[in-house]
Amino acid sequence: MKKTLATTAALLAFLGTAYAATVQGTIQAVDPTTKSITLDDGKIYQ
Repeated sequence: MKKTLATTAALLAFLGTAYAATVQGTIQAVDPTTKSITLDDGKIYQ
């Protein structure tokens, strides 16, 4: 039971990195209020 819980906890901890992506561009603006970055192509990432 403890092994299963530990494995599940580790899996959930690393789940966010599975959704990471590589983006290339030049940063045009940083908005600390909304915690967002605007690139030169107009895409906004939060």
